[in-house]
Amino acid sequence: MEKKARTVPLCTARTLARRGALTALALTALTGCYKYTPVEEGVEAFKTGESMRVALTRPIEVDLGSITVNDAVAVRGEFIRQEDDGTIVLAAFGTTSPTGEEMTGDGKTVRIPVDAVSGLERKTINAGATALTVGAIAGGAVAIGAVALTGGESGRGSGGGGTEPDQ
Repeated sequence: MEKKARTVPLCTARTLARRGALTALALTALTGCYKYTPVEEGVEAFKTGESMRVALTRPIEVDLGSITVNDAVAVRGEFIRQEDDGTIVLAAFGTTSPTGEEMTGDGKTVRIPVDAVSGLERKTINAGATALTVGAIAGGAVAIGAVALTGGESGRGSGGGGTEPDQ
């Protein structure tokens, strides 16, 4: 018995443009644009699993799992708990060095002594930046869609007109 080959229709440029724009828009909406905002209430304001950044009074060593950072001045991660002595325990996903260099980690548990903490920040969605990004993606999608619909042509007609060359 002979099997028949199944044919799949090719997508049009318009369909591809629409899918690409929707994918980009969905990714932006899901990941968003974030910022860190200071928390004055102290570590008690954080719930387990909440994203935070801990600013440090002095550089400390932080083991990120894949790498050990010797001079971290800020640590980003998810809050786990505060111990009885005030030590902050978090799953560390990144650090910042005194020069501004960012290092990423895999969520290894890190303990930050309370005397090394100069400030706490909560990761929040930056509504303005997210709106601008979504608007830019939507505008790009419209432009791609317009090109797909017109086939890249900017107009119709013979393109005639103008003057005859001097003889």
